[in-house]
Amino acid sequence: MKTLLICLLLSAILGSALSAICVEMCSLHDDLDIPKCPDGFVCRSNGCGHTCQPELGVGKREPCPLVRCIPCSSGIYEYDENGCQTCQCLQA
Repeated sequence: MKTLLICLLLSAILGSALSAICVEMCSLHDDLDIPKCPDGFVCRSNGCGHTCQPELGVGKREPCPLVRCIPCSSGIYEYDENGCQTCQCLQA
């Protein structure tokens, strides 16, 4: 949780000076103080940390465009009908 707060604080202070921040928004392990993903989402690596991503059925689809969002309070974003992340914060 401390890592998340530090990352959010850095992004607020540095704003657009950072092109990306590695964050651990979810955990695959029960022993860490990082929240689990809500139903319908799974914790996966995004190449630079872990984020909640929608569970997708088997099949091919077009890759999602890269989105850069301002961090939201829950750290979990909504996904569109194609399973791609939006910048809308998921309301708990």
